[in-house]
This record gives sequence, structure tokens and C-alpha cells, in this order.
Amino acid sequence: MANHQHPVFRFIKPLIIFNFGGACVICNKVCKSNHVHHMDNNSSNNDAFNFVLLCDHHHRLVHRCKFVVKPLLSSSQREFLQSLNDFLNIYKP
Repeated sequence: MANHQHPVFRFIKPLIIFNFGGACVICNKVCKSNHVHHMDNNSSNNDAFNFVLLCDHHHRLVHRCKFVVKPLLSSSQREFLQSLNDFLNIYKP
């Protein structure tokens, strides 16, 4: 099953978009077509801390150039992601 169809990813995606305010972490562009990207490029790693939000342009660049994006998270973003991970560890689909 492709990762974007995985039930956990479908649940996580809107929460990650919310956590990053809908903005690309590189250019801060807010767009409905922004992508949730696995930072380690492992599509089976659905740890909340493995996700970042990128615009279409930067998502293509990250994959083409093979560089890693590690955003600086605010304390509230870290707390949100930790809570999401705690929930996901309880809810094992």
C-alpha cells in the first residue's frame, strides 16, 4: 500500500499541516498544495517528528538534490508532535 493511502498518514497529514501553520518550512509559502514530506525519506517511518511541510517547488528540490530539511521547532510545535506520537503509540492500526 502506498504511504499516502496508509490510514495513519491520512490521519497525520492534516495535523502536520496545522502544526506548521500550512506554511512551507523553507519559504514560508502557505498553499493548499503544500506537501507533507518524510525528512528521512523513509515512507514507512510515520513518527510525527519525521514530517515537515514543503511547498511543491521545495519538495521537488529536496528529492532531486537529496538534501535533508530539519526545521527549528518552537516548544509548542515540539509538544504537539510529542502528543501526536504518544497518541499514535497507543493507537496502533
